[in-house]
Amino acid sequence: DHGKYLARALEVANMLERMVQELLTVSRMETSQGSGDRAERFDCVKLVQGYLGSQEDLAAKKGLEVHCSLPEEVFISGNQLLMEKVFSNLIGNAVKYTPQGGEIFLSACEKQGKYEFSVENTGAHIPEESFPKLFDAFYRVEQSRNRSTGGSGLGLYIVQKILGQHGSVCTVENTEKGVRF
Repeated sequence: DHGKYLARALEVANMLERMVQELLTVSRMETSQGSGDRAERFDCVKLVQGYLGSQEDLAAKKGLEVHCSLPEEVFISGNQLLMEKVFSNLIGNAVKYTPQGGEIFLSACEKQGKYEFSVENTGAHIPEESFPKLFDAFYRVEQSRNRSTGGSGLGLYIVQKILGQHGSVCTVENTEKGVRF
């Protein structure tokens, strides 16, 4: 069927475009050598809330409940554009991979003068054997990635790279209800 073929071609084209954008991000990060060249002071909570706003429709369509436990503001120094990418990747994954009617918990708390942000989603665990490879370029946990949700496998790689440039790190753990980054 011609219509089906065109729809699939468009899907592939869109996926390739997203992958190219992500590869460009990686390339820019590698040439900029860290966040020093674009360091600015900005409020992370505003970034998180802004991105959450853009995901409202999808979350509502899936019947997801989003719980936020965030301070009024959290100012950090760094590259705001790159940090936006970190939050959009982590929150975007939570929205994408949480099953219908699930829950997402976002929180931030101060620990020894640094902030720890947490994104937890219910309904799916990541196999423990995948943990060491999770932040590798192009790695995908196959059973959680089907055609409708499959990404490029670059999202978490980019998150880890950006956080590394900001003197931070992303960890992952399975919780009682799901997964927490």
